[in-house]
Amino acid sequence: MTATLPLVAVSHGTDSERGRAAVAGLVDSVRTFTHASVHESFVDVQHPRVDRMLAQVPSDAIAVPLLLSPGFHVHSDLRIAARDAAHEVYVAAALGPDAKLVDVLERRLVRAGLRDGDTVVFGAAGSRERRALAACRRMADLMAHRLRRPVAVGYVSAASPTIQDAVAHARTQHPCTRVIVANYHLAPGFFSDSLARVGADVVSEPLVPDDGRPPREIVELIIERYVNAHPA
Repeated sequence: MTATLPLVAVSHGTDSERGRAAVAGLVDSVRTFTHASVHESFVDVQHPRVDRMLAQVPSDAIAVPLLLSPGFHVHSDLRIAARDAAHEVYVAAALGPDAKLVDVLERRLVRAGLRDGDTVVFGAAGSRERRALAACRRMADLMAHRLRRPVAVGYVSAASPTIQDAVAHARTQHPCTRVIVANYHLAPGFFSDSLARVGADVVSEPLVPDDGRPPREIVELIIERYVNAHPA
């Protein structure tokens, strides 16, 4: 590696104050563990938008999506912003699927009170991108292997089955067990909060809390994505 390029962290953006605090804390933690300059940006809702941030960075840079799946924002919004930037911008892979996320999801489920007999439903945001849906199914498969039990998938929007249908189906298939939703959202916000209304007995917390202590695994994963995208 001949130079340390700036790391431009790119998250979705949210109106949720708790979600904003969680993501800002995550980016601050990344700053602590890398020598690179770290810049926060967004693809929607919040500012600065990623194209404006890339225009402010005075050199080549690496854009790391703080997004769990390789959907529209990664393959369209972010790549267009990178293409139109004045400098070379290397786009890192989305955070998921990855075993480090499985570690965090499992810990969130245990903290939520996961029991041996519980039925687990994987609650993801949803996407119209086949690659994003395939990534979610892969994460659910990794969770099933880790937990040694089946894990169904349900989506909050834009894909089927809906999380409500997935929870209802789990109740039909396993009427004498609790249904617990594994919350596959990066931080608190509209989609994550909506899981509380899907009819599950228990919903785990999102991956990154707003308590200023982001999971070490996710900080490491962001830096890993950055390093892997760095030109030789």
